[in-house]
Amino acid sequence: MDGDAKEQIREIIEKVTPNLSKEDKAKQEELLQQVFEEGKLLKDVLNVSDETIEYLYSQAYQLYKTGKYPEANRYFHILYILDSQDVRFAMGIAACHHMQKHYQKAVEWYYLCAALDETSPLPYYHISDCFLKLGEKLSALIALRMLDVRITDEPQYAKIKEKSQRMIEHLSEEIKQHRLQEQVSENSEALNTGPVKKDV
Repeated sequence: MDGDAKEQIREIIEKVTPNLSKEDKAKQEELLQQVFEEGKLLKDVLNVSDETIEYLYSQAYQLYKTGKYPEANRYFHILYILDSQDVRFAMGIAACHHMQKHYQKAVEWYYLCAALDETSPLPYYHISDCFLKLGEKLSALIALRMLDVRITDEPQYAKIKEKSQRMIEHLSEEIKQHRLQEQVSENSEALNTGPVKKDV
């Protein structure tokens, strides 16, 4: 880590925790350097056990299942901060936003899930649903096409594959009809706005 980065870490620690002892500040600096310099996960730097992570996840999942989405979202965020590589935590955040009808936020988190797990078609399935709820049919269709690229013939994806195929056909036809109507409307306007006849 270069000198500028170390200095920035020191400045942040000083701003956030100015009343800490020099020893505690040095410990914080060391931990942050492990995260940024060595690429360690925060859970590893803080020695958070896998059992603790799984316990927190079970609590978050239980809150989600009982419809306590804001509370579940807080747990999922803590888990994501501790381990940003575990797709379950990002998926939990996305699902909480989805259930709270924060569709744009959900889309952002589902895209992150798609990047974290480059084989799963599920994020794109949920992205398409969010875009449909936002009234963005073309974006929903694109998401379904991305799902179609990723989906396999595994039995666990059979229903999603079937449903997504129907949705692709339906949305494609709907978008095609909408574009035809727009063309007809534009042509009608062009015919109705011909040259204006001057009075003599």
